[in-house]
Parts: sequence; C-alpha cells; structure tokens
Amino acid sequence: MSRPLLLHVEASKPIQSWVGPLLVDDLKCRAKHVQTAEEAHDELNTRKRYCIVLLGDVTRPGNLSSDAPPAELAIIKTIRKRSRFSKTKIVVFSSVPYEAKAKQNGANAFLSKPNGAEALSRILEPLLKEFRNSKKSTTNGRDRKKSTHARA
Repeated sequence: MSRPLLLHVEASKPIQSWVGPLLVDDLKCRAKHVQTAEEAHDELNTRKRYCIVLLGDVTRPGNLSSDAPPAELAIIKTIRKRSRFSKTKIVVFSSVPYEAKAKQNGANAFLSKPNGAEALSRILEPLLKEFRNSKKSTTNGRDRKKSTHARA
C-alpha cells in the first residue's frame, strides 16, 4: 500500500526539522514541505490529493491581526473550496491561539505550540488510520468486483 501524502506548511526550519522525520519515518507518510503561504497555494493548485494538510505558522508576527492569522485562514478556506480536497483533513499546529476561528473555517484539529512530537502524533495517527482504512475498503471493493467479473 502506498504511503499517505501530507502537505506540511511551516515557516520555521527548526520545527520542520523534527516534523519531517516524524511524518516520514514514524508515521510512514510521504510529505511535501513548504514554508510560505504562496508556496502552499501553489502546491494546492497542483493535481496532488493530500490526505492531510498540517498547517503551521507562516504569517509574520507583525502581520497578525487580533483574532487570527490571515494567511493561514486563507489556506484553510482554499482547501475547503476545492472538491478534490473534500476528504482532506486539516490539522493546525500554531503558536497563535485561533482554534475557534480555524475550526469555523474548516480545520479538523488544532494543536497549540509548543507541543511536541508525541502530541502531534496523537492527533495525526487516528486521521491516518481512517485514511488507510478507507483506502483498504476501496481496494477490497475493487478486488471483489474484479473476481466477480473473472468468474462470469
């Protein structure tokens, strides 16, 4: 079975340095890492289908509004507008406390920094399990159809 594909959006290189191995080595995913909102939007315009978007911090502290970071909310809204991402889960991992706003706009989960790998794994593992199980049932359904046609 192929590894799930995740998009990791995070400006901080130190955070990328430990999240990358967590995704690839520990959680057995393929991961695309981008550092800016522009790169995230470019990536979302490709034909790739991400099972999870892990959205970190990309808005510079000086550009933060009082209630939520604008670039991050724009990424969430972009994902939710596109039908090919209808099953994509959005996990926000941020130092900015905007959980209610993020979920109101379509995020599935929110984890505040400075939580680490263990807390992030606890959020991602059930989402990945759900994705892998949905892929298994789809594959098994196709296999049953093929074997039915082969007998006919």
